Amino acid sequence: MKFNRKDFLNAKNHIIDIDEWIAVEENDLLHHTSVKSIPDVHVTGTLEFDGMNFVSSDLRMDGTMIVLDS
Repeated sequence: MKFNRKDFLNAKNHIIDIDEWIAVEENDLLHHTSVKSIPDVHVTGTLEFDGMNFVSSDLRMDGTMIVLDS
């Protein structure tokens, strides 16, 4: 998911509804954590733009996270 300022300005009340399935596999972010992969995550909620330069989120994520064995 990637949004820019124009997407928010075109959205009703500057709010974008989210209902997406995502997967995060090998990337630089995961190399610095105990998380190895996030194969299937359902993300729902909203992103709200204040019209200037601040985006707030109200998101729910349900899915699987693979972490190192402790």
